[in-house]
Amino acid sequence: MQGRYRVGTGVSRDVVVADLSRNGCKFFDRYSNLADGDRVSLRVGSIGPIEANVIWREGGYVGVRFCHPLHPAVLDHMVFKMDMWTPVDRP
Repeated sequence: MQGRYRVGTGVSRDVVVADLSRNGCKFFDRYSNLADGDRVSLRVGSIGPIEANVIWREGGYVGVRFCHPLHPAVLDHMVFKMDMWTPVDRP
């Protein structure tokens, strides 16, 4: 699903979000310079901002843990939207 994140008041970066759960997600950003512990403000589809901390990086993938778990109804809505999203080129 399309998402967007920013660090502090920096420029927003478009990303593809995957593996969404109540507690976090991963996203793909080929040119990211995020490091473990960085705090980001994330928007997933129309939901957000969601405050999160970077907990791992591998290649262009970044894993984040939400500062506050998503409400189950919000997560259900986001998963439903993700299931309907079919991008032309997923990473």
